[in-house]
Amino acid sequence: MLHRGWTSGIAPQGPLNAPGLRNGINSTSGDRIARETISNRRASYPRKIAVAHLAIAACSSIVLKGESTLVDPQPLRLIGRRLSDDDLLRTEFCYRDPENLPSLNRGVPDQDAHPVIVGYYDERPAGGRKANPGAPMIRCCHCGYPRHWKGYVVRDDKGETYIIGADKCGREHYGARFEAAERSFKQEQARQKALTRWRNMTGLVPPMNAEVERILTCEAVRMIERKRDEIRRASPEGFDRLIRHHGSGDPMVEVIVECDYAAEADRKARYERAMAAYAALPPEERRGRRDQGLKPELDNSPILIRETEPLGPLMGAGFLTDRGDVRAAALALRDTLRAIEKLNAAGTDAANLNDLNRLLREMTDRPKAVWNAFLELSFTSIFFEDDNLERLERWSRAFPRFSYFADDGALLVNDSSKGRTRISAIADADLPETRTIDSLNYYTEEFLPMIADAA
Repeated sequence: MLHRGWTSGIAPQGPLNAPGLRNGINSTSGDRIARETISNRRASYPRKIAVAHLAIAACSSIVLKGESTLVDPQPLRLIGRRLSDDDLLRTEFCYRDPENLPSLNRGVPDQDAHPVIVGYYDERPAGGRKANPGAPMIRCCHCGYPRHWKGYVVRDDKGETYIIGADKCGREHYGARFEAAERSFKQEQARQKALTRWRNMTGLVPPMNAEVERILTCEAVRMIERKRDEIRRASPEGFDRLIRHHGSGDPMVEVIVECDYAAEADRKARYERAMAAYAALPPEERRGRRDQGLKPELDNSPILIRETEPLGPLMGAGFLTDRGDVRAAALALRDTLRAIEKLNAAGTDAANLNDLNRLLREMTDRPKAVWNAFLELSFTSIFFEDDNLERLERWSRAFPRFSYFADDGALLVNDSSKGRTRISAIADADLPETRTIDSLNYYTEEFLPMIADAA
């Protein structure tokens, strides 16, 4: 439509902004003035610009039902929010039996009116058109006869209510004004969905706050954090390599380096044959080869063979990683809970939809992060079992600057710069219960409204 770019704040440049034109084209003489203006100023504009404006002016004459009609482009109105958040939560947008609405106007809407979509209808039968070839359709105010199963309930600025098909009828009848109305309606639907989830989610904030505080003050969590820091300080390089390997998900392997004695014997035999051939040469030729560096020399360096033996996965090392950092996960969740409380205190009407959806996503993602961290901590005691420490010891033999050893249920760490450190095993940790946080692990944000009853 002609007025789409103009009403979005992009005014057309050149001849169509000439004095005397309103919105670029006058409703009674737009074609004539635009063409004359282009003709008078063509010398001062490149030919392509003149042709483009001529095409825009020609588009102002459109064909409706076989008749050439000049349409006055209507400027778009900014469609603000029709409903408060409380009203949105009480509103049902889906209309049943739309043809029997009490205030329905069965005439043709004014094309110059500004429509507002107040609802929709969807009367599609099960199986669609193929399974229901004779199913009755709903009358469309634009088409003038029953043609659609889906559409919108529209109210214009004159207070009239119509139903119009959802295919292209609204855009063909109202132009860009209907596109703006459709965007506004979809935003209302999205906000209603977010508010429904938000209303049910806010009831979970107080118990989750209490659980977060229990996590942050839990002595068992502090003990595991101290053990993690102790292992890190004992050998920073070993800790970093251990974390990287655990994050890769690959099984641990022991690198075995052995001398290849057969290859060394074969090398020595080749040397002896070369020396025998060298000794059989005439003296002058031997001197020439010696001067050229071609005299055979004995290589006594060892020939090594590297082999790897799989050891299996390292168990219980999740508490060393960021994924097992339950305190960081709990602090992030506490930030989300405080943001929700602050937003609720100010009222959701002042919040934009993006902020609501962001906090709703955090209310599913961050409790899951806490749950996953607790899952890693629950296997911490396995890390110090003898079989696991033996795997760690054999894996560390490939690194010259650090090594790990099992030492009667404890971990012994040797580091070239830190020396030797003995780290005792972790006793069974009594971690706090987090039932509300755990329950959110089983729901996506789409199912969040269902949690209120379950909790």
